[in-house]
Formats: sequence, C-alpha cells, structure tokens
Amino acid sequence: QNKNKSNLLIEKPSFCRLGWGGTPDLRLMWNGIYTIWDWKSTRSCLGEGVKKKPKSKSHYTEAFIQEAAYAISHNIEDANDKLPKIEQAVTCVCYDWREPHLFVLDKEQLKEAAATYIERFGMYQQITGNRFPIKMDS
Repeated sequence: QNKNKSNLLIEKPSFCRLGWGGTPDLRLMWNGIYTIWDWKSTRSCLGEGVKKKPKSKSHYTEAFIQEAAYAISHNIEDANDKLPKIEQAVTCVCYDWREPHLFVLDKEQLKEAAATYIERFGMYQQITGNRFPIKMDS
C-alpha cells in the first residue's frame, strides 16, 4: 500500500542533466520500496485451442534497461526529502488471456541494468561525437 500519496507519480517526466529524459509510467512505494513501475501489454496471436505461454523475463531486457535509465534520472534529479530514491523496478505484463505477471528487479539487478544503460549511452556519445550535458542556446 502507498499510504503517502505525495510520492505517487503517474506519468511524470524526468529529465537528467546528463543528457536524457523520459516519462516512466509510475513511481510509487511498493512493498515498502520506492519503485519504477512499467506497464506492458501483449495480445495472443495464437489461434483458439493452441496452448499459450507467457513471455520469459529475458524478453523484457530492453524494458529493464529503460526502467534503469528512469531510475538514474529520478535518483539524480528528483529524489529529495519527500521523494525517496528508486531501489527496484517492476514490469507488469498484462495479457488478454490470463492474469498479469510481474517481473521485479531488485536493487542489485537494477544496478546491473543501469550499468548496461550507462555503457550504451557512452557508446552513443562516442558514435555521434556528442558529449552531454550540452549547453543549449537560448
């Protein structure tokens, strides 16, 4: 339960001074830990009578990396005395044929995903020749 509604952020953009931004679906206190929550939906493309299986955790690797980027941005720019730091991520996959499934990244798994994001961001900077932050002309 989220007794402190002031830390419930729904689709609130977060912009990081290091050069990226985005809009997480939800930031909230979940099971006592401040969490990035991402909704995913999937429809079955299989015909009737065909056994359906949910997608594995590895199918959502890119979503975990995106959630980590949101967490980094939140922890640098938005965390304060009223908003705690993000320490976990939840990907909630909603199916059209079964109950939703949650994939939870704990603090260590979120750190691993963040390291992957930072590595990719560094490669992007090398390829494009861009260095962030960039001073914007007014």
